[in-house]
Amino acid sequence: LTPEERDMVQTQAAGEFNKKFRKSDEFKKDLPEEKVKSFSKILGKFFDAEAADYKKEVEAKVPNYNRLLEKAGDKVLDFAMSSRIVE
Repeated sequence: LTPEERDMVQTQAAGEFNKKFRKSDEFKKDLPEEKVKSFSKILGKFFDAEAADYKKEVEAKVPNYNRLLEKAGDKVLDFAMSSRIVE
């Protein structure tokens, strides 16, 4: 972006929640169409790469299904009954 376009986008972002600014002509200005298309193309590539990385991470991270058995198998449980009267 050119410095003027960068300043315009910055002021629009800063005044996003200002009602008076939203009604002004400066808020209604848009970037040139070719810059919007090229930016959306770049963002599309970025999100596609992130989605592919996420899928790889999910596939690589296989849960240990035997972990519960390993953890519970270490403990010895005493099921002996004791004679006690509780009131």
